[in-house]
Amino acid sequence: MPDSAQLINYHTGLFLEVGEFILDQNYHRRLRRTVNYGLLSSGIVYGLSVEYNGAAPTVRVRKGIAVNNDPDAMIAKEIILAADYDVPLTGISSGQAYIVLSYDIRDGAVKPSSPPGQPATTIEVAKIEAVPGASFIPVPDTKIVLGRITIGTPLTTNPARQMARIRAELLPATGPAPGIVVAPPTVAAGTTAVLTVVATGSFDLTGVVAADISITGSGITGIAISGNTGTQMQLTFVVASGATAGTRTLTITKSGVVVSAPFTIAAGLTLTGYVGVDVPSSITVVRLNGTGFSAPATVEFSTGPGTFTAPVPVPAADITATEIRVAMASIPVSATKGPVRVTVPGYPPITSGFDFVPPALNVVLTQISRSPGDLLDITGSRFIAPVTVLFAPYTAGATRGPSSTPAFPSSGLGESASSTALRVSVPAGAQTGRVRIVTGATPGTPGSETVESGVSLTVS
Repeated sequence: MPDSAQLINYHTGLFLEVGEFILDQNYHRRLRRTVNYGLLSSGIVYGLSVEYNGAAPTVRVRKGIAVNNDPDAMIAKEIILAADYDVPLTGISSGQAYIVLSYDIRDGAVKPSSPPGQPATTIEVAKIEAVPGASFIPVPDTKIVLGRITIGTPLTTNPARQMARIRAELLPATGPAPGIVVAPPTVAAGTTAVLTVVATGSFDLTGVVAADISITGSGITGIAISGNTGTQMQLTFVVASGATAGTRTLTITKSGVVVSAPFTIAAGLTLTGYVGVDVPSSITVVRLNGTGFSAPATVEFSTGPGTFTAPVPVPAADITATEIRVAMASIPVSATKGPVRVTVPGYPPITSGFDFVPPALNVVLTQISRSPGDLLDITGSRFIAPVTVLFAPYTAGATRGPSSTPAFPSSGLGESASSTALRVSVPAGAQTGRVRIVTGATPGTPGSETVESGVSLTVS
């Protein structure tokens, strides 16, 4: 078993050499520092207050005592500042600065009897320095933060002050541990988030500033605090639209106490595509796909370059986080091919990067009886290219198109196409049945819109 301590066993006539005196000194010093370590965390024990008027080139630190812990050696050294000290702000002209205390030693006086290069005494020094905020790296055990100042601003409160604390295991259980909770539990990317932070247990929010707060992950900027009552405060920050969705951790550090709470970033408002109507299959709603949707929501449809219809309200029952459903009958008659614009709570309106093609309207067969090879006239509106005309039984042999306005590919047959009228040759494979008009994309693909005539075409 290793020796935990060695001390001198004094007796009359004992001859002591230098090594024994050093051993005796080390025993008492280590005993004291071991007790310090067992009782206190690193930090200020007494005094060491920081004073700064915002204009002076120095910061005054009042005399006092601190301890700094060495977990490997299980000791805590006393750091004693015996008199007030003015810390120069050399090289720091703007921003924030941390006033940091650490333990140091230097050589004392040299006596005539001292061996060359060996002083008679060693002096324990309270080393105090000002560190620019941008380059400050916290080392709580060895570099004790006495305060944080902002150049040009008088110091009135000092929440960064690192106080020594009695180890928690030595204290009676008097209540829950210090902590925080945040609400709401979820914020969205692409927004300015507002969280209510509530202190729990023995934690006190008084004096907490934005610099005391960190949030894990990227895409978070502009952290600001308002309405701090000591028990709760409002925290705002900007979440980038491209911020990664998932769990983040909010951490507050005050006077050496670190508390944290999780919250979630949800995907921001996006529009990724749409699925059109398919009236023959009884699908009479357009489904806009994306993220971040919530009620109440409105959708605006293009009426031309840079112009949109009046907002179309969407019932809450037709809104999920990833889909907005708009009834075909709700799409304004004036809608045409172009982007859509969606408005939901908490976001600025978003305009799609894709073009939406509204379904054709008022499809009427001018003739209701035709033979293969005959021309069939179809009237209506919003025949937006590409247009495909499907005849029963809706197979490849009963299809004309797709068109590229103003004509179908086989224009030599006398076929034509416009936004309000189609003239197509009845294909050889056509049978009696309703005629289907597919616009916007190839039949059966997500961007296609399929409607059909109200009556059947008799093919003889």
